[in-house]
Amino acid sequence: MRKSIQLYSVLFVFLGSLLGLQAQTQVLKGTVMDRQSRMGIEGVMVSTPEGTDFTLTNSEGDFVLEVSEQVASVWFSQINYEVKAVSTQAAMLIELEARSNELEEIIVLTKPLKTVFGSALERVTQAVEQGDRYQTYVRAFNLINDDLSNVADGLVDFYIENPKKHPLINVKQNRVLTAKTEVSSEDNLDEMLNVIGVEGLRYAIGDKQRVRDLQTILKREKDYEYVIKKQKGIRGEETIVVEFHPKENLKGWQYYKGHMVFTADQEYLLSYRYALAESYKHKRVELPMIFARMFFQDMEYCGIYRKYLEDYQLSYVAIYSNIDLRSKLLGNNNIVILEELVVNNISKNETLPPKLEKELNLFGRQSNYQTEFWKNRNIRLLTAREQNTLKTLEMVQQTN
Repeated sequence: MRKSIQLYSVLFVFLGSLLGLQAQTQVLKGTVMDRQSRMGIEGVMVSTPEGTDFTLTNSEGDFVLEVSEQVASVWFSQINYEVKAVSTQAAMLIELEARSNELEEIIVLTKPLKTVFGSALERVTQAVEQGDRYQTYVRAFNLINDDLSNVADGLVDFYIENPKKHPLINVKQNRVLTAKTEVSSEDNLDEMLNVIGVEGLRYAIGDKQRVRDLQTILKREKDYEYVIKKQKGIRGEETIVVEFHPKENLKGWQYYKGHMVFTADQEYLLSYRYALAESYKHKRVELPMIFARMFFQDMEYCGIYRKYLEDYQLSYVAIYSNIDLRSKLLGNNNIVILEELVVNNISKNETLPPKLEKELNLFGRQSNYQTEFWKNRNIRLLTAREQNTLKTLEMVQQTN
């Protein structure tokens, strides 16, 4: 009898431990809005104080963030608003106060910007080393002619065989949801849509193209206006923000408006966000392609870096594209693409597994998953429209 009691006691403790493990996280869901306008704010970072867990608000200002139950507060930050800390026990209807330009400390530099911040941008690419493995979650939406028609996501490992080359790829699990009949019955158009989206994320590891863009922006002081200022980060630390926009009456059209955020010592890049300057949209021209002519309505890039070991590594990247494709054969089509990548873990000195791939084309694959890997991830919350469309596509897939 005593042995039975001891056994039940052990089972009770074991089951209690399991229940305790399952209850170690809390899910925070809410909305961030401008205090004055009461409108939702897009792109607000919602983060734990250490910055280990974070997400961004969507275009409606909504967010979901899963954190440890030990986390007592979360921080809300966006460069145009005052940083705010809120208890995890509070209602998650967050109002942010716009920053006052008069109160911000403007920095005047005597050296060229490319010299001051050049080493920080170089470190972005140098942080990627041979033998690195980036374990990521990748998600992409294609909105065709104002109707969301393709969704793809997956758990993707990126292996660095040579830091000077693009990474090799292992897609561990993936899901593809399509509604091609809503777009066109033309096989050529289907093939064209399959190759648009997601592939750009392959080049995000190392971020060489984005770094080149940022370097060019800092070098072309004759073409850009800059505002450099100090701002408080989520933990009260000082950061340096470089805001930029093109000057007037320039030749050409490929100019950007946005910002970069650096550590106070100017040694590391913390984040960037930039898009094609709206002021030069009237000068944009069609670019010839094999099957069509392409016109950029908009392009926007966002990247966030977090401390990993002794360096800052890519943690999140998003690429937004709004493109008109004009073709005599296929007609005129507008394609909006939103690609996102979250780095879940980085491991060092990995041995390359066999059969790695060179291309990342989730839309060209069949769904292959063993778990619902897309659930409970700290990534931008889908908008109401995206959620509704995703449910519709899931229902279509289940009936096929």
